[in-house]
Amino acid sequence: MSAVFPGRSLKHQAGLIKKSKIYGLIVTLCLIASSRLSLSIEPIAASNTSVLVLHSYHHGFTWTDNISDGIMEVFNDKMPELELRFEFLDTRRIYTEAYFKQLQSLFRQKYENVDIDVIICTDDQALLFMLQYGETIFKNIPVVFCSVSGFQPGMRKGRQLTGLRESIDIKATLDIALKLNPGTKNVAVITDMTQTGRALKKNAQKIFDEYQKRLTFIYFEDLLVEDLQLKIAQLPENSIVFLFIFSKDKSGRVFSHEQNLKRLSRYCKVPIYAVWEFYLGYGIVGGKLTNGTMEGRMVAEMALRILKGEKASNIALDESPTLYMFDRQQLQRFSIDETLLPEGSIIINRRISFFREYRIWIWGIFLFLLLETILIINLYLGRLQRQKTLKALRQSEEKYRNIFENIRDMYYESNLEGTILEISPSIEEYSLYKRDELVGRRLTDFYVDPSQRPLFLKILQEKGSVNDYEVLLKDKDGTFHNFVINAALIHTEPESSPKIIGSIRDITESKKLEEQLQQAQKMESIGTLAGGIAHDFNNLLTAIIGGAELVISKTSKKDPNFHLIQEIKEAGVRAADLTKQLLAFSRRQVLKAEPQNINHIVENLEKMLKRVIRENIEFISDLSAKELMVMADVVQLEQVLINLAINASDAMPGGGKFIIKTEAFEYDPEVQEALPHLQAGKYVLVSVSDTGKGMDQKTIDKIFEPFFTTKEQGKGTGLGLAMVYGIIKQHKGYILVDSEVGTGTRFDIYLPQSENLPEQPGESRHITKSGKGGQTILIVEDDPAVQALLSKLLIEGGYKVLKTGDVYEAIDLTQKNSSSIDLLITDVVMPHMNGRELHKKITAICPEIKVLFMSGYSDNVISHDGVIDQGIQFIQKPFEMKLLLGKIREILD
Repeated sequence: MSAVFPGRSLKHQAGLIKKSKIYGLIVTLCLIASSRLSLSIEPIAASNTSVLVLHSYHHGFTWTDNISDGIMEVFNDKMPELELRFEFLDTRRIYTEAYFKQLQSLFRQKYENVDIDVIICTDDQALLFMLQYGETIFKNIPVVFCSVSGFQPGMRKGRQLTGLRESIDIKATLDIALKLNPGTKNVAVITDMTQTGRALKKNAQKIFDEYQKRLTFIYFEDLLVEDLQLKIAQLPENSIVFLFIFSKDKSGRVFSHEQNLKRLSRYCKVPIYAVWEFYLGYGIVGGKLTNGTMEGRMVAEMALRILKGEKASNIALDESPTLYMFDRQQLQRFSIDETLLPEGSIIINRRISFFREYRIWIWGIFLFLLLETILIINLYLGRLQRQKTLKALRQSEEKYRNIFENIRDMYYESNLEGTILEISPSIEEYSLYKRDELVGRRLTDFYVDPSQRPLFLKILQEKGSVNDYEVLLKDKDGTFHNFVINAALIHTEPESSPKIIGSIRDITESKKLEEQLQQAQKMESIGTLAGGIAHDFNNLLTAIIGGAELVISKTSKKDPNFHLIQEIKEAGVRAADLTKQLLAFSRRQVLKAEPQNINHIVENLEKMLKRVIRENIEFISDLSAKELMVMADVVQLEQVLINLAINASDAMPGGGKFIIKTEAFEYDPEVQEALPHLQAGKYVLVSVSDTGKGMDQKTIDKIFEPFFTTKEQGKGTGLGLAMVYGIIKQHKGYILVDSEVGTGTRFDIYLPQSENLPEQPGESRHITKSGKGGQTILIVEDDPAVQALLSKLLIEGGYKVLKTGDVYEAIDLTQKNSSSIDLLITDVVMPHMNGRELHKKITAICPEIKVLFMSGYSDNVISHDGVIDQGIQFIQKPFEMKLLLGKIREILD
């Protein structure tokens, strides 16, 4: 810090020195005596390298001593042989033109035969002296300055001069104070009426203007120190103090910065912040502080550069260093969370003598023990008379204590202000605080939302009790917990204040379970809705796709409408793909599970995957040498890998690696770290990873939810990973995600191993796609459009057709034509009776009849968890007509 002499610049200060001749006369005699004494002293011998440090203030002034420490630290480390000299101008006590002239005379005698290589000037007055008086003594010697607020660019002209301009960071200090004290409404600004104080206030007001809408600034200036202490003590709780300088009060009394701050801190009940490091350890919380020691180091480094040959005029000017610095003792005093401090902050904790700090308490305890000893003697004399009562009291207290210390819920007592008077030891399990740390503290210190407390008190005062009041509290680590409070208002004595007694129960786990249940119910509801929509939608698509195929089969390619009809069919096929995604994430699609070697699935899909990912992405497959068998629907597993490849490609716009790895995995919970939901057994592990941008935990928690996407609008449906999750769960498998922002993502898919081997392909049979043999087919379909389309298709294919949309009518038709019906084609989901139940009734009438089931989704009538039961003939809606005809011939042949 530099004290500012009247005026705002060194040039202005120089003019005002001439007005101070009266004060110079007072000191002249002392300086003359000092000069004569110095004449009798032998001239100081010159050394090889010498640096003169010219301080504006006196030795013992904290700011000056800190700069000296920084200078000596650098020179002792890097140039220990250097001769370092210190001079103190003492301008805080005297600062006149006559005084500077006497100093000029003294220094001329003292350094006449001394070679000085570099001069370091600290604060404005030392630099002013050097530029106005010192250049006649120390000719052509490079000068390095620091902590100068009145520097003017013209000062460097024609001089070997460089250094550090003074910098204080008022805005950063205020911002961090508001962050650490978010409820702040008032800022009390302390400054005195010295020129330094007034200049600081003027600079600060420009910065404070942008905060006027949300903060009230109160200026404490031109006060007696006693008045200042009183005003500080009366500040409301939602205030902070911004201390600039108060070294001189209204009566003219002068204080050291540390001495004054100690007094203020004793009266102040709110946090104090400042901008200078020498206040730290004497009562301020901290701030973005200008550091004298670091400033000393920086200016010494500049001097070293000059000593090594650089010109001072070529060294760029710099500014005072500022650091975030805080006092742990003050942070704890105001319950400020250290995790909110800026990264790299310096935290000090000045240790204070225990006896000196608590001497009043120690003497009080001593007197208390003395009085207690006297009381015990008196009590001992009456012990026989009270023995019975004390025994009963001990029994009662022991009973209460047993309940109090062993109760699972947390029992507490507090006053209406929320100060904890008593609390049970069970609090230590939930809050991580020791019980003794909590007694005497306010409950609002632990509320995540302090507004919950007034509502609690309102209910309590209106009704006398509160039942099952939910609050969110934080423990010692800052973790949030859900609690339920049951409390009552108790009046113990007529004249005493009422107390609150109650119990607190941790319901965090039950809340989590409730949220998981709600999520499961939401997914089940979405799945049910998606299944229902897909069922109806697939019926419509069957009619659209089938109708388009019939028209195409009867339309010439030269017909102008031919391509239009083809587009209608293709649109229907694309819509069918969308319904497949809906069914996949809701786990209502029908799978054809067969024994498969997972390595073969990956190998067969490799060419397609390379086309899916970008050209600048390297595809790596690391497949197990062993055969890894699973029961799976190949098409669905291929869809899983394709979706993961597309997502990986989107995550690596600049290129990277896409890796698929397979291996056998056996999970034993007794010898391995538990994996969520994984049961003991043998698995095939398929790991799909990329080196992309990765995801944070918030995104990972939602990626499997339907319609959640991180892609730009219009570039993703949000069904891809939901479908992947549904397919893996339908295969009785598990999928886990491991990702970190900037390092990539890995999906681990666990599928149960199968001991079955894949079926060997038999001899191919010729399938006649014609019904010219005259077989009769009974169609049972409740959708009129699908029913009409199937009837028309089969009649054109040469079959005899019986059709109905009613299950009871289907039974009647079977009874009337029991000898002629060859095949039953029935929808699975119908009113009154499902397709499987209908088949049983018809088989009872016509045992030789064959059946083909069709459906838009699985309701587990012909499957278990969506996997088709063995021996069931099934075709998935919507389907192409040639596929249906082929399936019919396969069954009938």
